Amino acid sequence: MQPPNDTLTSAATRPSRRQLLLAAACVTTAPTLTACSSSDTVQPAARALREPGAPFSDKATPPLLDLVRQATLAPSSHNTHCWRFQIVEKSIVIAPDLARRCPVVDPDDHHLFVSLGCATENLAQAALAAGLHAEPRFDPGGDGAIAVSLKATQARITPPSQAVAERQCTRGDCDGQPTSPAELRQIRSSAGIAVLITERSDEAA
Repeated sequence: MQPPNDTLTSAATRPSRRQLLLAAACVTTAPTLTACSSSDTVQPAARALREPGAPFSDKATPPLLDLVRQATLAPSSHNTHCWRFQIVEKSIVIAPDLARRCPVVDPDDHHLFVSLGCATENLAQAALAAGLHAEPRFDPGGDGAIAVSLKATQARITPPSQAVAERQCTRGDCDGQPTSPAELRQIRSSAGIAVLITERSDEAA
């Protein structure tokens, strides 16, 4: 499916999310660029990017741009954000950004299209919290884009919609504390996992 040309493009396309955050921080701080490399300026912009969405009234314009923002918080293949978003009336098209392919580790683009699915799920969960029902449609004969139509519905906050702004990928150090039994039970029940391995065996050590 080829999206129409008369659309409003609105999301992470060519620049990375870090580049966008740095640019936003530069604009909102000093006229010079001397402090733009500081994490003190990046962190407020990063927090703003992860703010939860809010429901809208029937008379207000649906926050489609905000839904795109929340969709971009989804995990993506090697954190490449390999997607493009277009707003077409009351729908959002999520298309693959083939310029962000990883041909060495993902030669058949499997992970790239899984990333589009993750963004679609984020969008659907955020839409429900904002009072919109999302209906994704994938055209296998097209360019791999996913068209998500949006219709007004009763706003409903769910655990997945709340997790949209909290989920993140990080290589930072963990706190070193073991996962609690309650958290393990929650992981097991939500993911349908029969067995969780919490200790390294002698063979794997």
